[in-house]
Amino acid sequence: MNRIAYIDLIKVYTIFLVILGHSTICGGIAKQWLYAFHMPVFFALYGLTYNHHSHAARGFLTHSFVAQKVKRLMIPAVIWALAYSIVKWLAHGFPGVKAAAGLLYFSQAGLKAAGSLTSIWFLPCMFLAVLLTEAIMQAISRPANTQKPFLLKLLMLSMVLAAITFLLPRLQLGYPWCINLVPLACAFILIGFLTRQCIIFLNSKRLSLPAVWIATFICAFAALSGTFSYNLRFVPIHNADMASACFGFPPLYMLDAVSGLFMMVALAKLTCPHRLHPVVAFMGSNTLAIFLIHKPLIVNLSDLLKTAGYHHTLVAIAVSVVILLISALIASLINRAYPFTIGNKKQYPI
Repeated sequence: MNRIAYIDLIKVYTIFLVILGHSTICGGIAKQWLYAFHMPVFFALYGLTYNHHSHAARGFLTHSFVAQKVKRLMIPAVIWALAYSIVKWLAHGFPGVKAAAGLLYFSQAGLKAAGSLTSIWFLPCMFLAVLLTEAIMQAISRPANTQKPFLLKLLMLSMVLAAITFLLPRLQLGYPWCINLVPLACAFILIGFLTRQCIIFLNSKRLSLPAVWIATFICAFAALSGTFSYNLRFVPIHNADMASACFGFPPLYMLDAVSGLFMMVALAKLTCPHRLHPVVAFMGSNTLAIFLIHKPLIVNLSDLLKTAGYHHTLVAIAVSVVILLISALIASLINRAYPFTIGNKKQYPI
């Protein structure tokens, strides 16, 4: 499959922001700004790469498709969740059967109780959201549908799906496999798909110009930066957090998430070279592996620097770049020996 350079670049930018958000040096308004949109963008990225015609031609919820997603998402989720827990148990002792069962629950709180990597909640949530997306595409894709009604249905469905998540009660331990977040994740996937259709339309009309993307970036950045702090008034913790179902005021949360997506698309469109550097291309095609690897590295290094007296946000940015490169290198090594552990079938040399 031919990769789309600007989408790979969005993935690199987004995984960098995730790493930066996990840095204990990065805090205050910078972290609050990042958490307003970076995880929604990760879900939307699947929609940006979604080719409706090829999925329709192959059939939607086929056995091979589901098996592929199990290998891509759920096998790495199980392997890494268990690996992180075993390391924690060896260092601090077994937490008990009830706490360890959080590994099967796969919520953020459940993974934390089991001593595992809390970020892994993303994988089962994405798995179920992808299956739900396929089911929706199959249900509303009919030969009689013209493009506009089809896209309008997707837009309306995305609003309904988001509302379902927002209306569900928040549970202290979360929901198994983050099923409460799956409708919202699916909504972001559909929004990503609709965004891609807008880009295709601009390309067809020869309107995909730097001036258009500059204006998009400025408007999206202004909308995000002007509203995210107000939304914090409705958030019970220090920032909005999709993993713990802390959204604040839903319309503001969705505005910030969509604004962040448009901002990242515009930034990638403005900065994407004709051909990505091989290292950047590798990182763009292996963001899942970097996502699984980076957190202990960035947290421990950030804590070390904080102890040494380095608290500036610029230090957090520099450290995040270093951890991004180190995580990519580790991912490359893993890919050579055990690619199935990071959801890959073959090696991508760096």
